[in-house]
Amino acid sequence: METEQDYISRIFDQYMISDTYGFLHGLDLPELPEKFRVFQNIARNLSTLLEKHQLRSVIDPMPVVSTADLTDYLTMRHAHLVFALLTRGYIWQDGEDGVPPCIPEQLAVPLMDVSKRAEIQPVICHTDMVLTNYIVVDPAKPLALGNMKLRYRLSGDESCDWFFLVTVGVELEAVDALSTILKCQYCIERGMTERVVSLLTELSHIIERIRLCFVRMHEQLDATMFYDVVRPYLNGWHEKGMIYAGVSDEPIKVYGGSAAQCSSIQALDMFLGIHHEPDKRAFLLKMREYMPPIHSQFLEMLEVSSETKSFVQRHQEDKSLCKAYNSCVQGMVAIRSSHIQMVVKYVTIPAAKSRGNNYNTLKNQGTGGQNLVPFLKNIRSTTQSTVIGSGEE
Repeated sequence: METEQDYISRIFDQYMISDTYGFLHGLDLPELPEKFRVFQNIARNLSTLLEKHQLRSVIDPMPVVSTADLTDYLTMRHAHLVFALLTRGYIWQDGEDGVPPCIPEQLAVPLMDVSKRAEIQPVICHTDMVLTNYIVVDPAKPLALGNMKLRYRLSGDESCDWFFLVTVGVELEAVDALSTILKCQYCIERGMTERVVSLLTELSHIIERIRLCFVRMHEQLDATMFYDVVRPYLNGWHEKGMIYAGVSDEPIKVYGGSAAQCSSIQALDMFLGIHHEPDKRAFLLKMREYMPPIHSQFLEMLEVSSETKSFVQRHQEDKSLCKAYNSCVQGMVAIRSSHIQMVVKYVTIPAAKSRGNNYNTLKNQGTGGQNLVPFLKNIRSTTQSTVIGSGEE
């Protein structure tokens, strides 16, 4: 008979999830071959090149380098990070009015090749900037906020780095949530109600830890720097598209980075049976296309197999079970409330104060293309409606 730990190990192995780092792969990222070093050096100097508006003049004389010899999955992920990062900088270097007619083949060809073979969208997203773009400062100590830094910096000062580092921290906090979710699934399948109550209670505490890590964004991230410097470079080109020279003569449309691309948060929704309105669900499903396919498949598995909500509904007379479940749901509501507060601080208020910059179409829109505050409020509302019974403790 399969034990609880065997079950967790099997699922983690099947969906490429680490029991220590969850969906994160940054510490496992192999070095790229020598011929890519020049592109890596440009990426390491990206912030300065963007500040001086010199990135394009550095990229344009570069040769097209083949990525055909990259066969290891994580090596391809590393190449994707480098070329997607440089592509984003190349496009937005001079603001919306200075967007070039196409992505040069020096970037487009290698980016598209590794994107197709690694099955990742040809644009920088959560998969790149969070799941792989960090290194540990002191290898003798655990990976944690305060003991990590970005592998490649995008733009701005260290306060801008904090945005990405905190998001890595959120993924780290979510590791325990992933294992607890699977333990709970195992026990629900076997009708172990008391154990389910204990695990849901534990999960509610983990969800609060995730939220507390998330709100640490306020500690170092400057609102003006984020709005004016970092956020524009997270934008996509999902409306008009961009021509990838040497790849396609027709514009290719892709979304920008979005918190909805975080597999950990969507996993909690799937496990708890939180269902959003059709148009919101459609966007969240679209964002799964920007996750590593194996992680998206994990979410699909959870969505199909999770019986958490129905299990609690069948046992509503068990007040401790309902309380534990509702605490998890309320924890997700709290995360979404904190997200709304963050959007107001880092997007809405700076947009109102802005006298116009080079990225005006982004004013109150998410980098994933959605109208931010109404979208998040609706997501919070449908989360709240998942509470079973009165929700009173």
